[in-house]
Amino acid sequence: PICAYVIPNQVLILLSGKARIIHDDQDKQFSSSILSNDEFLGLASILTAEACETIGASDEVICMGLPDNILIQLYQEELKFRNWCNQTIQIAEIYRLSKIFHDKSAKTKIKIDELFKFLSENLKPQVISNGSELKIKEGHINIIGSANIVNKKIGDTLIKNEVINTRGPFDARTFTLPVEIY
Repeated sequence: PICAYVIPNQVLILLSGKARIIHDDQDKQFSSSILSNDEFLGLASILTAEACETIGASDEVICMGLPDNILIQLYQEELKFRNWCNQTIQIAEIYRLSKIFHDKSAKTKIKIDELFKFLSENLKPQVISNGSELKIKEGHINIIGSANIVNKKIGDTLIKNEVINTRGPFDARTFTLPVEIY
């Protein structure tokens, strides 16, 4: 694997070739998505402060490494990059939430890939700076998406406004979802 459920000390940018995001489902591994040129490998794990990506090469790949300290500097100093990171949900984040929700609902007959498709179409990112109040839109819930939020776990749901405190250099990642479809 190129990355295997560890928070990397660098992010890779795929320059050529193809890579696959690999996920576990009931003791089996399957390829959930194919990544190609100009896509980031390892970014979701760094942004969410928790390893969530196992990535393997589908064929020969060439990547450029971007050390984590440079990534942090770009995030803090380059508004366009920060906005892109904050407004883009990474594929690995959606699969992690799909697995969490699937595992919490042991009686469900929905497959993880169906849950992934549903979440891909309905989740909206909402990023909160350290010490800011998370304002939940009426008729929506917020789902915790990063492990850098004090006293919260990825997959926890929030239904009321509250001040969010974070650890580390990145903003807190949450996702909104209309209550009626949750």
